[in-house]
Order: sequence, then structure tokens, then C-alpha cells
Amino acid sequence: MSGNITIDELQGEYDITYATSPPLEHVYEPGIGSAKIQGNKLIGVDALGVIWNATFEIVNDNQLAFKATLDPKGTPETVGLLDKSGVMSREPQDYEGVIKISKSSTETILRTQVQQGPLTIDVQFRKKA
Repeated sequence: MSGNITIDELQGEYDITYATSPPLEHVYEPGIGSAKIQGNKLIGVDALGVIWNATFEIVNDNQLAFKATLDPKGTPETVGLLDKSGVMSREPQDYEGVIKISKSSTETILRTQVQQGPLTIDVQFRKKA
């Protein structure tokens, strides 16, 4: 990637993919969702109906700092998120970290890795054309 990324270049709709490691036994994780970036905010939903809300700021030309809340409250009763101690919860969970930006002439990809309890969650946002 060359040059400085701007908030304007990040605007748009994204496909989300994510995976937890190690995988959780007896837990269905669809690993997909969709999101939209407007201004410095991301609003999205995964395939189970968990709502993703995040704000971010540019750290440098290939990184964003983010703070996010994922909320499973409107999902089926069997859906939950791990809290920081590794216990399944139906309460909103907060996350923060750094997103790495990969941008070429044809695509923009945002990647992050979140630690939650004993798990690592790899998340990718691919901007739709």
C-alpha cells in the first residue's frame, strides 16, 4: 500500500469473515456477516444477528485503532459471546485493538485479531466493489 489512507477511502459496505481459534466444541460459528463504514463508525451484523458497532481512528497509513461493542441481545436464546473470562454471555461485549489495512487498486481489506478469554478471533472486512 502506498500513500496515506483517508477516512473517505474507507467508506462503504464490507463483507465480514471471522474464525475463532481454537474452535469451540458444540458451538456453531457461521463466520460471516456484513458491515458499513460511515464516517469513523462501523455498523454491522453477523449471520446469527449479533450487532457490531465500532468507532475507529487512523493511526498511520496502514492501521486503525478501534473500539467495538458486539451485542447478541436480539438473537435467538442459544446465541452468546464469550466474555473476557471465557464464559458464554448474552450481554454486550467490548473489544479494542488495531486493524491493519491492505489496499490495492482493486480492493481494500481490513484485518484484526481480538483476544477474548482463552480464544483468538481473526476478523477480516473486505470492501464490496
